[in-house]
Amino acid sequence: MSYFLNPKFMKTYGKVLVALSCGALAGAILGILFAPDKGSVTRRKISDAAEDYTNKFKSAKDSFISKAKPAHNGHEKKVKAEES
Repeated sequence: MSYFLNPKFMKTYGKVLVALSCGALAGAILGILFAPDKGSVTRRKISDAAEDYTNKFKSAKDSFISKAKPAHNGHEKKVKAEES
C-alpha cells in the first residue's frame, strides 16, 4: 500500500490541507473586502480578469481544435479504410 494512501497519513495531512485551503479562501475574501478601491471598482477588476481568462481559454480551445481536426479526420479515414 502506498504511503500517501495510508489512512493515518490522510487523517493527519488531510486536515492540514483543509485548514490551508480555508485560510487561503478567508484571506482572499478579506483581501477583497478591505481592498483600497471601492467595491464597484474591485468587482469590475474581477469581472474584467474573468472575462480575459475566458477569452484566452476560448482562443486556446479554438486553436487546439483547428490543429487537431485535420489529424482526427486523417485518422478517421484511415480507420474506415481498415474496416473495409
